[in-house]
Amino acid sequence: MGVPAWAEMSGAFRRELGLAVVGPVVMSGHQAQFWHAGILSKALAMSAVRRAGLGAGVRVPGGRVSGAWVVVDQDASDSVTLGYPRSGAEDRAGAEDSASGSAMPVSAAWLMSSGGQDAELRADCAMGSLGAFAPTDVPSDAATPEVRRGLLAVREVLGRHAGAESAAAQVAGANAELLGSLIEPLGGGGGGLDGPLGRLVFASRLSQTGAMRWLLERMVADPVACVRAYNEAVAEVGRHDLAPLTCVPEKGRVELPLWQLSGAGKPGPRKRVFAHTLGNAPVASLSPRAIMMTALLRWLGCELFIHGTGGGASAAEGGYDRAAELWMRSWLGVRIAPSVVATGTLLLPLGHTPVASERDVLAAQRAAHGVRHAPGLLGDSAAQAAKDALVAQMRATSDRGERRALYLRMHAGLETYRQGHTAELAAARERGASLTSQVAGERVLHVRTWPWVLHSRARLLGLKRAMDGAFGLLGGAAEHGR
Repeated sequence: MGVPAWAEMSGAFRRELGLAVVGPVVMSGHQAQFWHAGILSKALAMSAVRRAGLGAGVRVPGGRVSGAWVVVDQDASDSVTLGYPRSGAEDRAGAEDSASGSAMPVSAAWLMSSGGQDAELRADCAMGSLGAFAPTDVPSDAATPEVRRGLLAVREVLGRHAGAESAAAQVAGANAELLGSLIEPLGGGGGGLDGPLGRLVFASRLSQTGAMRWLLERMVADPVACVRAYNEAVAEVGRHDLAPLTCVPEKGRVELPLWQLSGAGKPGPRKRVFAHTLGNAPVASLSPRAIMMTALLRWLGCELFIHGTGGGASAAEGGYDRAAELWMRSWLGVRIAPSVVATGTLLLPLGHTPVASERDVLAAQRAAHGVRHAPGLLGDSAAQAAKDALVAQMRATSDRGERRALYLRMHAGLETYRQGHTAELAAARERGASLTSQVAGERVLHVRTWPWVLHSRARLLGLKRAMDGAFGLLGGAAEHGR
């Protein structure tokens, strides 16, 4: 069973997904959510690539770069709860910010649906299997007017997409509509190719393509070869969040990189698929798991894939999608499209100024520990010299008894040093404890994962300018505020 001609198979795959067949395609994607700024950066990068081109080594001469956004709707990610900062005035009377005198905001969550989708997601139902929902009322306790504006915009646009085929399609469509005010369409292609995200590709529908059916045939022909190549790739990448597939052929347990999903609007837990159960599952119910999904899309669907920091596929980046490259090369002998990493950070201005960062806390804790063991850090050169001399003697002797005696003398000397510097050591401990407490109370100020829609347009445009600058669209890199 040989590999079909790449161009023929790729063209058919792209037509089936509604992608452009002429000219290069750049892809990215994520779960159906209102993502944080790091994920938004991938969409901004895709827009920049479409305007700047892919470079002479990849771009088809005269071909317009098209975009596609993969909606990972076979995942059971929480897409109906939206995190936001709310006013903390009712929670912590003593947690006032010294600069503003106002209570510190706290993290909260808005359950956007009252239809039970949150329980179904906890039961491992795929987002693409859940029905669309009527959005609930917006919380009234947003920390700032800008945050409330974002929440109201989300509710309004979710309502307009409440007739979508699934909750995943509803959230993805709503997110894309909101992005229209930030990412301009390129125009000229029509057919859904020129929205802010280009074509939306739903992962749960990949089973409807001929390429997916061809891969299933290869799995049926030799499931052990497929899974062993997969597991070897996962092992080589060596990430804790990449698990190998069960492969015990002598017991008839060969797990495939697939999910079996219930139909849209018919929620049910995702099912693992094994070689001996594959024939019992309707092809339309099958969906590739993450590595197989990106392997297929990068093989036939695009010329460039944009990842975030978790997926970055190069060996140096250590991302999970390196496994897709290794697996496809080993199993099928094919190379897949290159990938790049795009990310960015925005913090919400919540009316408070952080006093310290977690890096400051770590430094203070290390200092508090260090001064107990290194007298020189407190300027006690005599105690430091005595310790260094004992350490040198311990290293020079091979006599275990003598080394033990020297070790005890060293610690006795350190204890004498500590008794002479109790105030300084206590101050170092207090600084570490104080900063730890301060950052714990201010953690909401350091959150980088608030949904992008809660940020002001000015800050979002700053992030967009930075991404455009990275691709040479502004004549150089641009800075953006946190």
